[in-house]
Amino acid sequence: MTSVYAEILGSKGLAQLAPECRLMHNSMGRFSGEITVEMTRNPVLRLVLKLAGFPGRFVDASLVFTKEKQGDIEVWTRQIGDEVMRTVQWVESGDRLAERLGAMTAISRLSLADGGLDLTDWRFRFAGLRLPRWAAPRVTASERPNRGRYRFEIAICLPWGSKPIVRYFGWLQTT
Repeated sequence: MTSVYAEILGSKGLAQLAPECRLMHNSMGRFSGEITVEMTRNPVLRLVLKLAGFPGRFVDASLVFTKEKQGDIEVWTRQIGDEVMRTVQWVESGDRLAERLGAMTAISRLSLADGGLDLTDWRFRFAGLRLPRWAAPRVTASERPNRGRYRFEIAICLPWGSKPIVRYFGWLQTT
């Protein structure tokens, strides 16, 4: 059973990942760790994020992360306290990662970096319609090995803003 990331990276790309990142992207299962979720103070944007499926604010909260393969897709479930954030991922156009959260689909490229990955060249669809770049969110996303753990960080900004409306980061134990 090949993971979505393994399909995109291929065996050579997977081999370049640090063991923590390789295990995360070459297997299914349940992982535990911690997460911090920072969110805008703007109540309208907070409501939009909540309706989109993002969790509320958390600081060093317990995270249970589960990856399940279902045919050609993977379901990623993040349990944070009593809140759940679930996304679906698949390979898009042979070499891109697509991830759907609610009505939004984010499509990116995987770039090898420092034993981990950066997700770059973002494109978005909302309810199936492609968003022009000027109207699309700006995202930075990376993962790195860190002292035997898989570390992740994602920040999402409005197209015209520089401060993230949501940022989440943390780690998962992979051993």
